[in-house]
Amino acid sequence: MTNRYKIRQNLISIGDDFWIENEEGKKVFKIDGKVLRIRKTLVFEDAKGKKLAQIQERLLTIKDTMVVEDANGKDIATIKKALISPFRDKWDVKVKNGPDLDVQGNILDHEYTVKQGRERSPKFQRNGSA
Repeated sequence: MTNRYKIRQNLISIGDDFWIENEEGKKVFKIDGKVLRIRKTLVFEDAKGKKLAQIQERLLTIKDTMVVEDANGKDIATIKKALISPFRDKWDVKVKNGPDLDVQGNILDHEYTVKQGRERSPKFQRNGSA
């Protein structure tokens, strides 16, 4: 079964705050981008504002790298961007205690596909709106 989510972000905003909506347009998750920090930090919350996870950029790495922590601050995954991907963005997600994921996206359409092995997971599409 495939789930589709749409990420809505304002064109003009302070920080990287945006909502993730399901296929029916219902807001199901919120990303709260923290501003004025040395490394980029995104807090992943449910629709009621409960912190589910936090994503932080790692500094001083060859590849763009981010660490995903659960609500208690424990590392649950590491995301690394591929060095060479001329037409598509590609990330490898190493999940602790779970199957690794492959994320590929179209840089022009902002549409991303998440795969677990050969299985396709939910599709994410990012649309800017005012």
